[in-house]
Amino acid sequence: MKKDKKQKTLQRIMEYMKPYRFLIFASLVLAVISVALTLYVPILTGQGVDCIISKGNVDFARLISIIKTIVICIVLTAAAQWLMNHVNNQITYKIGKDLRIQAFEHLQKLPLSYVDAHSSGDLLSRIVTDIDQFTDGLLLGFTQLFTGVITIIGTICFMLGINPWITLVVVILSPFSFFIASFISKRSFNMFRKQSQTRGNMTGFVNEMLGNIKVVKVFDHGEKAQEEFDQINDDLVLIGLVAIRDDVRPSAKDAIREVQEAGIQVVMITGDRLETAVAIAKDAGLLKNESDRALSSAQLNQMSDDEVKAILPEIRVIARALPTDKSRMVRLCQEMNLVVGMTGDGVNDSPALKRADVGFAMGSGTEAAKEAGKIVILDDNFSSIKDAIWYGRTIYHNILKFCRFQLVINVAAVVVSAVAPFFGVEEPLKVTHLLFVNLVMDGLGAMMLGNEPALHKYMKEAPRKRDESIISKDMAIQIGWSGVWLVILSFLFLKLPVISHIFDNEAEHLTAYFVLFIFSALFNGFNVRDDRFGIFKRLNENPDFLKVFFIIMLVQTIIVNAALIPFPLFTWIGNMFSCIPFGAKGWIVTVLLSMTMIPVDCLRKLVFKCGK
Repeated sequence: MKKDKKQKTLQRIMEYMKPYRFLIFASLVLAVISVALTLYVPILTGQGVDCIISKGNVDFARLISIIKTIVICIVLTAAAQWLMNHVNNQITYKIGKDLRIQAFEHLQKLPLSYVDAHSSGDLLSRIVTDIDQFTDGLLLGFTQLFTGVITIIGTICFMLGINPWITLVVVILSPFSFFIASFISKRSFNMFRKQSQTRGNMTGFVNEMLGNIKVVKVFDHGEKAQEEFDQINDDLVLIGLVAIRDDVRPSAKDAIREVQEAGIQVVMITGDRLETAVAIAKDAGLLKNESDRALSSAQLNQMSDDEVKAILPEIRVIARALPTDKSRMVRLCQEMNLVVGMTGDGVNDSPALKRADVGFAMGSGTEAAKEAGKIVILDDNFSSIKDAIWYGRTIYHNILKFCRFQLVINVAAVVVSAVAPFFGVEEPLKVTHLLFVNLVMDGLGAMMLGNEPALHKYMKEAPRKRDESIISKDMAIQIGWSGVWLVILSFLFLKLPVISHIFDNEAEHLTAYFVLFIFSALFNGFNVRDDRFGIFKRLNENPDFLKVFFIIMLVQTIIVNAALIPFPLFTWIGNMFSCIPFGAKGWIVTVLLSMTMIPVDCLRKLVFKCGK
């Protein structure tokens, strides 16, 4: 029975996909191209490595040809993957649209008694949520199924050419892995189905309890009920009235003020009456000026989209709101290229939470809302949203700091490596030196700057546009300024006789330059910590910075002086990095020159008045 049901379900899915078979075929072709190019890049990389490490001179002509081919393959792979994702999105969007139309057509044919009394909850919300989940799964299936199957086939063919016996073992073990994956997927599906049924039953139970209030009006018993109420209370005398007021949390008022100072427009969308909503909004600090507007859902629905967009910056309150009002406001804001955050706790809020750029689901809300939202506010407090914005901006600033830190190193390394041969220095930075820069400095550099503390000034900045470039004008100037100085410092260190005479031979000189390059990058890490001159402040709030700083220095010192330790391992390390020990005078000069990164960048901040 279950097998027949699964077959029928699969047949229905195939029928929905049939009108879009051309797009599915195009997605399959793009997946084949993407996987083929992806598998071809490692082969080209191996050929390039063979050109470098093979005996004799390096075949630069073939190496350049291979690099060009790799770049072309990467570009074509990215283009194929983008097109494939675009095609898959089109397929799932159209199938989802067809399902919605068909579902609502069936819904209109249902008896009114079923719609009013069915215990499975809000039918419309469940239809929307289930179709969204189905299309998300379909999109994931198109993307992963095509690429996964083709990748497996391509990998097996590639392995077959290398070792048939290993290929045979993989083929034998593959059905076992498929069995495990099938078992896990079945368990996950059953858990999801039970969760969905439980959620529907709970929502239906609440709706049935609330629905009894409507029975009086539906069956025209309103006047009779009022007469009975008056008879019961005819002999009662009013002696007092008690009013209960639910005050706005003081922390919420402060949080709203801070968010508004951060340039974020806060709009209260509520089901309360307009008069109640206006009173709460004034108390919370949302309505301050005469230009601030409070609208009811009826007033909002009488306006066209263009009219709403015209007054959108002035809207502060929407009362008697429907779930569709939230979705409409999200859509209009996104059409104006604004980044939208939306809060919600009910099943009806799920579409708006899912559509918003950032959906904030309440911790006390329904599971459907939590699944649709991107962030769950466990304490249902607006202050937590403010903190999320604050720490989100902090993470963004820390990413920018790392980009400044790393791009200066990369720009200088590329320029020095490319230009140095024209000045008589064949290879100032060895391959192992560049690997050390990319592997060690990338990972540990991220640890240095990724834990920088949250600053209150971040909440005074205006929001960034959705399409704003990550590299701003000030950031480009800092990268260029520090990168140029590091290049100049590199050539002065390599070519000035007064410096080269400090070292006994060229090997010591190049080893010292390796130290200079790494130490200069480390001292530049202080420069990116602050836009002004507070580069040494708050180091106690980021202890990882100094830890990583001194760890890299220690590792660098060990690599340079490894030859002094009488063990074969340390000798091998020194030879691998082409480093030999040099004297204390050379260390002093190298460290002092690398420290010039700090005053040079301070000069830039003074000239360009950065951070003001």
